[in-house]
Amino acid sequence: MIHRSLPYEPTAEHRLTRAKWERGVAIVYGTILLLLLTFVAGHRSLSEHSGAGAIASDRAAHRRDIEFTKQLRVTGPDAGPEHPDKH
Repeated sequence: MIHRSLPYEPTAEHRLTRAKWERGVAIVYGTILLLLLTFVAGHRSLSEHSGAGAIASDRAAHRRDIEFTKQLRVTGPDAGPEHPDKH
């Protein structure tokens, strides 16, 4: 059996309707893209402003973890103090 597609000649009304739908879809997806880009740019700018403080804070936490681990090796897990980050 031979499958042939039926010829389709859109009328002027169909072309206008399709153009309106395509324009609407483009606007919706464009808006979503702009919102996503704005969110990513805002997130990056916020993380850049707090970069130096965040790095210093991470280094201080890392030093506390190292000191805590050294104390555990000397005293053992049962006799050691609580981790400094636990409140």
